[in-house]
Amino acid sequence: ADLRSLGIHASVPIHNQTFRVTVPSQDKAAEKQKTRRLAAANLYHNVLDHILKHREDDTMAMYMLIYCYSILLTNQGCERDKVDSRQAMNEHRTTIFFDRVNGKKSRPRSVLIDRVEVEHLKRMVTYNLQLTQPHMEILDRIMKLSLSRYTLVRMVAQEFIPTYIYRFFGSVRHCLPAVLDRLKEAESVAETHKHLKGALHILHMDPFLHLMSDQYTDMLLILPILLQADHSDKPSIGQLVKDIIRGFIAVGNYPSLSEKVSPECVAVAREMAESCNVPDIPALLERGAQVELEKSEEQKKAYDGLIAALVQILNDGKVRLSHLQFCASVMSGLMRHDYPLPPSAVKIYVNGLVHDVLLFRKLSWDTLRILLRQLRKRTDKVTYTAKELMSGCKKSETASSGCDDDAVRNTSKNFPAGLRKDNRWLTYEPGNVPKTKEEWDNFQFVHKPHWGYAGWPKTLSLLAPAGQQHTLADHQSDLNESETVIRDAFLSEEFVTKLIGFFSLEINKNRDVFDQRRFLMFKELFRNYLDSFVSILRPHVERLARDPLENNQRCAAEIIAGMLASCRHWSYEQIESLKEWLVPVLTTVFQKMSVDSARDWYTCVTSFVGDRDPHSLHWLYELLFSCQMSSLGGSFGDGSRLHLLEVAICETEWKAPKLLHQLNDLLGPHIANPYSMIRKQVARILGRCVLRFDDRMVATEYPGQLPLVKDFLQRVIPEVELLLVPDDSESSTGPTSSPAPSRKMADSNAPRAGSSPSLFDPAVVAQVSALLAGSSSAVTGSDDTARGLLSQIKSVATAAGGGIGDEVPPPFMAMIQQLAGQSSNSSHSSNGSNGAAAAHVTQQELLTMFSQAMVEHVVSAASSSSSPSPSPSSSPDDVAMDVDEPDSSAPLPPPTTVVSLTSDSETMECELVKDADAGKEQRAAATRTLKTVCWWMITGICEPLSPIFAPLLPVICSQQGKETDPELTQIVSGAQRTTVFSLLQPGEFRAFLDSLESASASLGWRGRKALINFIKCVITTNLFTCIHEDDMDKALQLVLAMLEDDQQEVRMEAGGCLSAMVHVELVAVNDSLLDRLKALTATPLPKKRTLAQIANNYVPKDLVLRHAGTLGLCALIKAYPYAVPPWMPALLMVLDRHMGDPAPIRSTVRESLSEFKRTHHDNWSSHKQAFTEDQLQVVTELLISPSYYV
Repeated sequence: ADLRSLGIHASVPIHNQTFRVTVPSQDKAAEKQKTRRLAAANLYHNVLDHILKHREDDTMAMYMLIYCYSILLTNQGCERDKVDSRQAMNEHRTTIFFDRVNGKKSRPRSVLIDRVEVEHLKRMVTYNLQLTQPHMEILDRIMKLSLSRYTLVRMVAQEFIPTYIYRFFGSVRHCLPAVLDRLKEAESVAETHKHLKGALHILHMDPFLHLMSDQYTDMLLILPILLQADHSDKPSIGQLVKDIIRGFIAVGNYPSLSEKVSPECVAVAREMAESCNVPDIPALLERGAQVELEKSEEQKKAYDGLIAALVQILNDGKVRLSHLQFCASVMSGLMRHDYPLPPSAVKIYVNGLVHDVLLFRKLSWDTLRILLRQLRKRTDKVTYTAKELMSGCKKSETASSGCDDDAVRNTSKNFPAGLRKDNRWLTYEPGNVPKTKEEWDNFQFVHKPHWGYAGWPKTLSLLAPAGQQHTLADHQSDLNESETVIRDAFLSEEFVTKLIGFFSLEINKNRDVFDQRRFLMFKELFRNYLDSFVSILRPHVERLARDPLENNQRCAAEIIAGMLASCRHWSYEQIESLKEWLVPVLTTVFQKMSVDSARDWYTCVTSFVGDRDPHSLHWLYELLFSCQMSSLGGSFGDGSRLHLLEVAICETEWKAPKLLHQLNDLLGPHIANPYSMIRKQVARILGRCVLRFDDRMVATEYPGQLPLVKDFLQRVIPEVELLLVPDDSESSTGPTSSPAPSRKMADSNAPRAGSSPSLFDPAVVAQVSALLAGSSSAVTGSDDTARGLLSQIKSVATAAGGGIGDEVPPPFMAMIQQLAGQSSNSSHSSNGSNGAAAAHVTQQELLTMFSQAMVEHVVSAASSSSSPSPSPSSSPDDVAMDVDEPDSSAPLPPPTTVVSLTSDSETMECELVKDADAGKEQRAAATRTLKTVCWWMITGICEPLSPIFAPLLPVICSQQGKETDPELTQIVSGAQRTTVFSLLQPGEFRAFLDSLESASASLGWRGRKALINFIKCVITTNLFTCIHEDDMDKALQLVLAMLEDDQQEVRMEAGGCLSAMVHVELVAVNDSLLDRLKALTATPLPKKRTLAQIANNYVPKDLVLRHAGTLGLCALIKAYPYAVPPWMPALLMVLDRHMGDPAPIRSTVRESLSEFKRTHHDNWSSHKQAFTEDQLQVVTELLISPSYYV
């Protein structure tokens, strides 16, 4: 037959060919197939009935019948597993034959045909079938097997139930009666347990869980039967019921009680019907509205019936305790925002607050919170625009807050965030707080903290002033039945006593915290009923607040937080009464907070202060400020009260600049507090609260309105700069793991290891002065006495510094030599003039002068400690020993000019000790101040980092590696990490470089190392933002200067910094740089050191310069790990000449060459083209270790 005659049309020309097509009758084929499936089903039914009647334990036959039923119901010519495997194979073939150039058009024809077949098979195994009577009979048999007494039979049958339900519409409702019958029937205990378990497993399937949440009629049919079933005591049954209830609540897709089609949708449907010429459209619409109303009434009726059934179950008390909780959970999950629960249900949850079961109590207070929110009445509100609101403010407020006519006219423009003329009237002013009833009733509170900060909304919907609020007060005399149930319960003394007893119990030991759900319950309670329950709760709150137990304190905090959070809706009289009662209670609580209860009170204050106008809580801020730093409770008490003040003021955001200034003045004297906890809290408040709104981050039209970081740093930097002056009493030694010996006195504030206090420390001076004063009367020219006195002085000096000659200045040494010369009755041959001049001075005079000179030296050293730091050209020892040296050509002054040392020496000794103690205390206070500043930088520094931090950076660097104070080392390290990774604005790097350069000479070696590390990290962090060429030149000169430092660790760090600067191409490798480094490497090696120099760890300057040049060249090589610039081969040849140099040059060169070999190994075939033959031979000898067998 021709294709066209068969009704087949093609888009391409059809050749004139004829085909013989035999098309069987579709009706006969379908009828024949239907007859075969029905006959097979009937056969299986007979076999199953026979097995259940005569061979009930033949589980294998039941397995086979289940699989046969599965084939009858779901197999329409293919199986799902085979379809899935074929689809995976098709996807694999598609991936193999895919052509990325031509895309989908390049797929082979066989792949496309296979894809079409797969899609057809997928349609066959997934499309839904119509549920018929034979299908129902098969489902009945499968449901019967799924409820069998045999576990494996139930499991195999239940595996196929979801597949059948998804394939046949309405099958889940057909299977439901069999499950419910099993839940209701009562048989023997064993049989009931097995059948019940099978029914519960079926209800736990997703199709049945969705059915339970689809219609309230289905819920009414299933849930009461499920909750009232005679469940077994086995844990598996209880867990299964719990999973079903959780699954039902988790679905949460409950139907609406009122099904209403929107008018817009009805209008569109009318237009479509008119375009299709549908007759009698008004009648259809009327019928649709009637059906809509009928369905809504049916849903409401079913919902009311379901709630009534659950209430009946809970009131009867005939079910198990666990199912009582399930029932209450289901009813709580069925609560709706548009349809209130009946009073009987409300009463259940109110009584559940004092239930003996903890889980029921938790569910009750959580549900009661929702019920109270559902029952709340709307408050009176007023709507303004920003212009109207500012225009309506009082003239006094306008004059004091800056709300002028210009601000009112310009409220529509875009504003920068911060304090401006248009929003300044919102800020807290202590002089404008409402303190009388008239002021309170007329004051307009603005509780939203974000309004006005960065702009204004079009309209502001605000709570009406207290004088215009009447809704809540009037509603107290017109409560509905549900509200009356709640009020009557909380007015009962017995109920409240029992409730407080349960709320103050410990639930989880050492894990209980402030419960937000209970707080919200009290908040809604005091919001709806105002202060109706304050009088009955007052004695309980006072008792709980006085009790030091953590649980009682927590309960009191939750109740007080609920009162204060809802009192914004109260009248002036109610708030005044509450304030008069709470102020003494809170004062006592804040003064006696313990470690366990402090966290709960922090949360309490945070809960009710958030989103509140600070004018409405002015009395609270006054209370918190009055309790500060009272020393009650020690450092913990002061720190806790500071934290309370912090959380209270932080919630005001930007609205309380006067409070920030007041808090700043309060914290000022305690920056150097001796207690670490208070200092950390002060730093935390500075970072999170006081200095949060800096003028660099927040725009302001009032420069002095907010505390500024600049003012804070200008106050503390002069205090901490005292730490830049070396302290001889500190013993901070260099690292013992240094491969090279350190130079003598490498650090200005780090004497050698194991040294005791210096000879000229106040304590040692007092000992020597007392020794001389006590021996002066016995010195009569006796040689033995003079020698003994000199021996004692030498012993004191040796204990102080390791020997007299190490630290004694020339004038003191001359006196000691004269004493020694007179004691041996001989003069110094090398100082003939000195000996002649000294011959006229007695031994008594020399001793007196020696003691007086030591006293004058210590006094001058103490006065110079408060002077500016010494210049880089002079060493700290030279500054410390800056005393007037007597002229060797002139005779010594007569003894009449010397003060007596009998009584005056003791007075001088006391004064020196006092001065020394005062200096130590000043240094300790400066150290504590620095710790506070560093903690502030770590916890709350504002980015970007500004140049005002530049003077502080040398102080931070100078305190690196303090072995006497590990806490200080850790804190300053954290502060330095904060600064180095902060962003700088263009042009600000120069200020830091100037500060570091001016302070580099007075820093110890650890400070200089930290300085170099700061430069390296700041450069890499701000690489693309603010690094200019001039700044890099200055930084390069500073790094090169540090490269010649006497301390090896500083030189190594400077080499790493130079390598980083060259690697990121901020420093160009030019001839001047290469010549400078090569000139340093050409420094002649020093002569061999003497034994005394080796013992004193003396490092020659020539060796330092030679090592500096070597480090610089190695840094340039490391800067190019995967390239060979034209100048690199020559540098490698220079380094070759230093392979035999002494340490640490030798190790530096070897390490650099090893790194060069590692980084250039992969592409060495191309890199070696940059070398000449001679250079390549030398490099090969350097990089390849010689073989033992060559």
